Amino acid sequence: MKKTLLFLALISLMVFAGCNKEKEQKLREQHLKDSFGALLNSKSQEAETLFSQLNDIDENLTQITNQYASLNKEATTSGDVSKDKAHHIGQQINIINDLLAQNREKIAKINRQIASNKGSQKENKELKAYVENLNKKINEQQQQIDSLTKQLQDKNIQIDN
Repeated sequence: MKKTLLFLALISLMVFAGCNKEKEQKLREQHLKDSFGALLNSKSQEAETLFSQLNDIDENLTQITNQYASLNKEATTSGDVSKDKAHHIGQQINIINDLLAQNREKIAKINRQIASNKGSQKENKELKAYVENLNKKINEQQQQIDSLTKQLQDKNIQIDN
């Protein structure tokens, strides 16, 4: 009888210990699941922020292209340029230069994020290539604006003469 009680106590202890281990395992699994979910949420937010910044840069580039086209028409128009029109052109060029500077700052921030990101090398390569393409566009637009500014300065010199 003592052996039976001892045997039942031992089995009860093993079942109880097994239940505790199962509860501990479930708690660990839930903790890992929560941690993984938080990590995914964090990465998702980082990705959203990154794409938002890239969209802002792209929108700025489109705005710059449109403003450049408008200013280029004004620069190539023959005849005198009024002071108001010259002032307006100067303001537009300043706006474009500000947008280009903002884009450079955003790209620098993105490059820092890419450098600190320990994610997939393939994703980083693709993102770096995209950012390099944006940099090329910004540099091209800067050259166009510089050329336009020179044209306008030459035109003003011709007008003043």
